[in-house]
Amino acid sequence: MSVTGSMSRTGNTIDATATVTPYINMPAGMVLHMVITERETRNNFRSNGERRFYDVVKKTILTKTVRRCPRSTAASHIRSA
Repeated sequence: MSVTGSMSRTGNTIDATATVTPYINMPAGMVLHMVITERETRNNFRSNGERRFYDVVKKTILTKTVRRCPRSTAASHIRSA
């Protein structure tokens, strides 16, 4: 599948949109999770000996209700905002 996304930030508020295009048929009921990651973090307060960490999840973007994806066929688009 391919995933494209966009986001905008105003102050402490982030609005994000993702579009998923599956390459195979997907069953209904799957859930799309969007997260905010930090590409690289270093000089952390605590460490297990490693100095750099990559793609660290900082925040999960939650919605008021879980949005389940509809059944989709290859090359269809699923959009979540």
